[in-house]
Amino acid sequence: MNSKKILAESLEKLLMKKNLDDIHVSEIVAGTSLSRKTFYRHFKDKYDLASWYFAQFYEASFGRITDGLTWEEALLCYLDICQEKYSVLKNAYASRDINGLRGYDIAVTRKTYEKYLTIKGADINSETKVSHMCHFVTLLLLLPKLKFN
Repeated sequence: MNSKKILAESLEKLLMKKNLDDIHVSEIVAGTSLSRKTFYRHFKDKYDLASWYFAQFYEASFGRITDGLTWEEALLCYLDICQEKYSVLKNAYASRDINGLRGYDIAVTRKTYEKYLTIKGADINSETKVSHMCHFVTLLLLLPKLKFN
């Protein structure tokens, strides 16, 4: 297993118990046989590691809509992973830091939408158009699945 994955596994274990903002790089490294130097060779900080960790399962699930998976298949795969890693993601998303996962998640999702819309032939030259299309696609995906009790 490579160093990035080892560090990500250590972070995941810590995120099962506490908020990303409360985790220190020294704790992440202590859960491995790696050094702080190795950590900083791969990542700027714990938020960079958290973003890399998120990107791994995002690309393996929802990110695959640009590779031919249907929206429903990709979204269900993504939601399955989110359910499986609920505690980890809850503690990662609880971060209030500017470098936290919220901004990264939005940027990655938007880039995926843009790529998908371009593949489908949509004109996405205007910033306003992209925002509206992303919101519209999200609504189309989520509204039929939502249950209001």
